[in-house]
Amino acid sequence: MDSEGGEYHSCAFTLGERRVLFRAAKITPRKDGQFVTLWRRSSRGVTEPFGGDCGYDLVIISVQKDKQVGQFVFSKSVMIEQGIFSSVKTGGKRGFRVYPPWDRTTSKQATLTKKWQSAFFIALPEESAASIDKSLAAKLFY
Repeated sequence: MDSEGGEYHSCAFTLGERRVLFRAAKITPRKDGQFVTLWRRSSRGVTEPFGGDCGYDLVIISVQKDKQVGQFVFSKSVMIEQGIFSSVKTGGKRGFRVYPPWDRTTSKQATLTKKWQSAFFIALPEESAASIDKSLAAKLFY
């Protein structure tokens, strides 16, 4: 567990051969979706976005609302493509919003973000692990 990211259950681990950054998103009272931070501390002691050189392969963001639970599983290339990880083209982000299927969106930007994120979402039904989409899980996690 990352000592500075406790509020988001921040941690890193290995899943098979893949290095993973994990966060749990938080529901915020005034905006659609759920918010999550994703940053590292530089050698100068300041926070900065992760970059394509960070050594992590996946970012898993866990979301929950009432009995609905799921995870977004983003590859490093998706994080770079969407401007969340820094690259030569973009400065990256220290935090961002995720929009699970059950959250409604009221702004155009949130709707567009929800659309691209939906391909990387896997539901984790409470009632039965047997109902998890195994082919989607294999695609996202491996």
